[in-house]
Formats: sequence, C-alpha cells, structure tokens
Amino acid sequence: MRQKRQANFYYTVAVAGVICFLGLACYYSHDTLNFALMLLPKPLGLSFAVPLAATELGFKLPVAERLCSISTNHGCEKVMHSKASSITKDIKLADVGVGYFISVILCMMVFSFSGHMLYISGMQTLTLLSSLCLPLVIFSVSYQTFAVKAYRPLCL
Repeated sequence: MRQKRQANFYYTVAVAGVICFLGLACYYSHDTLNFALMLLPKPLGLSFAVPLAATELGFKLPVAERLCSISTNHGCEKVMHSKASSITKDIKLADVGVGYFISVILCMMVFSFSGHMLYISGMQTLTLLSSLCLPLVIFSVSYQTFAVKAYRPLCL
C-alpha cells in the first residue's frame, strides 16, 4: 500500500512539473494562443502512445488493459500482431508515436524560449511535419477497419 501511495505521489509531482513547464513555455512563447493550441494535443497524444508502446513491450498497464477491454473480439491482440503494426522487425508504430510526440514537445519548448525568427521557422516546420503525419493516421484507421476488422482504442 505504501509503494502505491509513493508511486501516486511521484506521478502527481511529475504531472504537476510537466504542466508548470508547459505553462511557462506558453507564457514565454511569441504567439501564446497559437502555441498553446498546437501544444495541448501533444501531451494527450503522448499519454496514449506510451501505454501503447509499453503494452507492445509486454508490460501490463491497468490503463491500457481498461482501454483494450472496450473493444470486442480481441481487437488489441489482432491489431498489435498485424503486419502493419511495425515498420521493421524491431521498430513498431507505437515506438514511432512516442518518438514523434516527445520530439515535437521538446522542439516546441526550445522554440518557445528562442528568438522570434527561429520560433517562426521552427513552428512552420513542425506544422508541416504534423500535417505529413495525417496519412499515417488515415492508414491506421482504415487498416483496422478493412484489413484487421478489429479496433484498438489506443491506436485510433
């Protein structure tokens, strides 16, 4: 019981720290509203990508198990073991998702504290990269719908 409370405490401190850091980045950015609108979905995406990657590595996370139990007919297992769930033998799409969200968040943090010209060009580059990810999202949803015929809530 003590370990669970201690883990909850560390989790709460980590989340509070991240929220404070993101708030500071928004405050110091050159275009606060647009920066905040671009930044807000990234931690949410990361919060889905990390349990997905952890599940694929064999960890049993209660959050991931609850989300996977929503789908019927073993959608999580079907999608996780399908051909399209990995780029190479060792690189899964979940790993790419974690890398994408972490790198975009870090780049946005650097850009928010940088000079105006670097901020503008950096944010334009991130906008372009984010729009290039849309075909992957469309492919993932259509592959789950038509090829696997099963859904994995974490993958949507």
